[in-house]
Order: sequence, then structure tokens, then C-alpha cells
Amino acid sequence: MKRNRHAEAADALHEALGASPPIELVDRLLYDLGKSLYRLKLFHSALEHFSKVLEAGPTSSYFNAALEWTLFIGRQMVDDRSVNEVLTRYGSTEQFPDQYRDEFFFRLARYHFSRSVEAERDATMPVQISRGREDDSVSFSGDLFGTASGQTKSEDTKSSKKGISVGEDLFSSGSKSAEQDDSISLSGDLFGTGERGPPVSEVGSLTADTHLTQAERFALRVNPDSTYGARAKFLEALVLFKRRKENEALGAFKEVVRLTREDDRRSSRRLREMAFFQLARTHFGAQQPTFSNFYYGKIDRDSVEWLDSLYEESWSQFRLGNYEKALGNLLTLHSPFFGSSYYPESRILEAVIYYENCRYKEAKDILTRFQARYEPVLVAIQQITEKYDSAAQFVAVLDGLENEDIAPSAEDAEKSILAQILQLALADPDLARVARSLEEVRREKAQAQVAGLRPSTASALDGILSNEMSDLEERAGRAVERRLREERENIKSLLQQAVRIDIETARSEQERIESRLREVQSRPKDSKQTFVEWTDDEKLVWPFEGEYWRDELGTYELTLARSCR
Repeated sequence: MKRNRHAEAADALHEALGASPPIELVDRLLYDLGKSLYRLKLFHSALEHFSKVLEAGPTSSYFNAALEWTLFIGRQMVDDRSVNEVLTRYGSTEQFPDQYRDEFFFRLARYHFSRSVEAERDATMPVQISRGREDDSVSFSGDLFGTASGQTKSEDTKSSKKGISVGEDLFSSGSKSAEQDDSISLSGDLFGTGERGPPVSEVGSLTADTHLTQAERFALRVNPDSTYGARAKFLEALVLFKRRKENEALGAFKEVVRLTREDDRRSSRRLREMAFFQLARTHFGAQQPTFSNFYYGKIDRDSVEWLDSLYEESWSQFRLGNYEKALGNLLTLHSPFFGSSYYPESRILEAVIYYENCRYKEAKDILTRFQARYEPVLVAIQQITEKYDSAAQFVAVLDGLENEDIAPSAEDAEKSILAQILQLALADPDLARVARSLEEVRREKAQAQVAGLRPSTASALDGILSNEMSDLEERAGRAVERRLREERENIKSLLQQAVRIDIETARSEQERIESRLREVQSRPKDSKQTFVEWTDDEKLVWPFEGEYWRDELGTYELTLARSCR
């Protein structure tokens, strides 16, 4: 090992372990073999051997050193979930050196938070899978007319294709993840509470609430001035929001902005941006759309989150009655520049805005097109979810995105939307990490065969990696199935909303016609606008003539020339 002949060292150590060595030497051999595999960049294989050292407990002479090497492996992996699980199972604050303590606390906090989300999501999936729209927290698409008592409840956004994922490099330190994971997402019912009893995690039989308590406890132990301080504060803010402590959450998100203001690293810029995003969402849920718009305006147009911010701001502008700006944002969202983007809810919002302004014909036209476009898509997704019943089959769905067998009866437009939905599933941060981790394990399997190891050693490592691949494929299959079922329920819900709005539009239109016939003076009168009222001396107004220009995106305001408002 001292001569950097790590392949030969690994062969010798593997042979020694197979020769039934004295029990007092086993930990030493496992530890040295783990180090040799790490030097060969066989990180998943190394983790397996360090885990065996840790199984012996703190009484082992190599326990603390194995913990440190496990931490180093986590910095190299695309998905460090398995590392954090090992650290959570075997680590303690007493064993960890001071220089790694903040990272250790943060990893434990992140692990417990992600487990809380998973346990809660898994508990709610059998009853209702709909990206959080049916519970009491997250939906821009509920109570469209603002009349229900539920209007005071917190609301959040659609599950975006990209956003804060508690497992990506935003909350880690590995350069591997930073290079390959550019997305941040709050996908799934991240802030929901559910009404079905305490969800239970598969690890240690802990409830979601217990995991959340542990996440908060460890996040608070991270030094705010350390490298992990801002990320831990963001995690603390998420926990506060999840516990319905909105005011405290707002303060914590603002502290994240302060902690990252002077740090120009890419990860810090994204963390600051996501703090702005969550400030906007929290204010929207608290019925403060003016503040919400302010923070949405902080999202840079070059950001991958910009389209999400435009979409969400449209709802906020709608709540304020700024229909022109809301429609202008939707005009950008529906432009050819973003033809592959998937925002079906935006068409519902567009129809509601026209309805609110007594533009019934436009509202009905939008709803008719929406139903004609998405009803066949719903049928296609139902066929997929009913046809496949195993994780391997759902993984095959992703492998065959361009395969016509996925939707054999689909027309071109339907295929396009279905492909977007499947790509949406693939873009799910959790699934994306699993997919990259699968590829990483495949590469390591191939690398083990050419690393200069003896066939017996390479075969043993191949068995370890094959088992890990099976576990990852199972996780990937479950994630694909979950995302497709969620989107199936989402589209079904939107189609139901479209029908309700269509009925309400027809009723209101009939009442308006009857009112005109009776010449009732109290009926709403149309107002006409022939100029744009929102201009000032610092703005130039150019009429939109059907041509989209990149530098104009996000600046549109659609003047309603005729309205009853």
C-alpha cells in the first residue's frame, strides 16, 4: 500500500480474509482493504468493507478511522444516501473528530429530513397521489374562485421538474454531485401533514414526525459560521415550515439569504435563490401575494427555476387582481421557446382569468382545447400504470421513452405530452440521483474488471456491486411508478376542474345574457381599455404581434381590452 500498488494490496488482503484469519485481525484486514479500494476509486466496494468494520462497534480499534473514511466516500458519490445511512446507524458525536463534526451533524439532519418526507409520502400514496394538491397545504390549483373557507390555508406550487432536493449536492460537499446535479426541487408532498396517522419509515420503524424532530435537532447543532451553516439553516427553515411555524420559517429563510450574501460559489447562489423561492411561497400561503411577488422577482431569468417562478407568480398576480401581468407571464410560459415545458395547470389559470373578466368565449375555448389535449393523455398513462406491475417494467418505461409501444394508439400531439410526462418523471431529483447512481455502479463494475485485480477479487466485488444495482433498480422502478401515478391523478384532477369551470362559465354567461335582456341596471358593465395604463417614462411599449423575442420574455402584460372588472 505504501508503494501505491493498491490492486496488489487489495488482492493480498482479500486472500487473507478468505483464509479465516484470527478474529483480532479481521477488522484490520477489512479496514486496509477498504482503503485500497478507495485508492482504486472503487467507492461503493470500499463502503461495503468499511461498513463491516463499523458493525463491530466502537470497541474496534479501527472504528473511528472507518467513520472518517466513510465520510470521505460520501464526498465522492453521486448519491450519498447509503453513506448517510451508515453514518446514522453507527456514528455518534463522541466518535467524530471536531474538524468533521459540522459535516456529520448536517448529514444526519439531511438524512432524517429526507426519511421523514419519504415516510410521509409512502403513507399517503395508497390513499391519494397528487403532488400535494388534496391535503391542506400545497396547491395553486384549489379554490380557483377564492370563495371557499379553505382559502386561508397554506398553498404552494406544482411539483416542478427541477427544485431543492434534500439529497443533492446543495446539501452535500461532493464535487461529483455538484457537477452532475443541477436541479433543486421540493417535489412530492414535502410540507403536507396528512390525516392518516403517523407515517412510519422503513428504517428503524421511526415515524415521520420522529425523523423530523431528529432533523431539527441535528441541524441546530451545526455551527452557523461553518461551511455547512447556511445549508443547515435552510434545512431548519424547511422543518419549521413543515411544522406550520410560518413566521419562524420566514426568519430562517431570510437568515439563509444573509449567510450566503457574500459567498459567490455556485452552490451558495442556488441556495440563496431557493431561499427567495421559499420566501415567496411562504408569503403566498399566508395570503400575502404582494410580498410573494417581491421575492419571485429575485429569481434570475437565467436560472433553471425562472419558468417555475413565472408560473407561480401568475397565481400571485391573479390573487391581487393584476390580470394583465398574470396573462403576460402565461404568454411567456406558452411561447415556442419553452415548447417542451410542462405546465398543464397554467391553462386552467388562464381560463379562470378570462372567466373572472366575463370573457366567457375565450374561457370556454381554452377549456375545450385543454380537455381535447389531455383526456387522451390520461388514458395513455392509465394504460401504462395498469399494464406494468413490477419495478423492472417501470425502469424499462424510462429506457423506452422513444419506443412507440409505450402509447401505441397515441397521436403525435399526445405522444409529445406523454414524452414530457415521462421526462418529468426522469427529471424528478430523487429518481435522477438513483439513475446516476446506477450508472456510477455500472462504471465501477466495469472498472473493477480492468483494475488489475485477480479474478477472485474482481468476482467478489462484482457480487457486491450486483446486489447494489438490484437495490437501486428497485428504487428507480418504485420512483417511476410513483411519479406516473402522481401525474395520472394530477391530470385527472385538472380535467375535473376544467369541467367544473366550464359549467360555471356556461351558467354565468347565461345569467349575463338574461340580465341584459331584462336590462337590469346592476349588471356588470363592460369596460374598454384602448391603451396600456401601467407604462411610465422609463418604459417603452411595443404591441405584441405574435412574434416572440428572447429579450422580451417575462416582460409581457396582456391588456384586457374588454372586461367587466
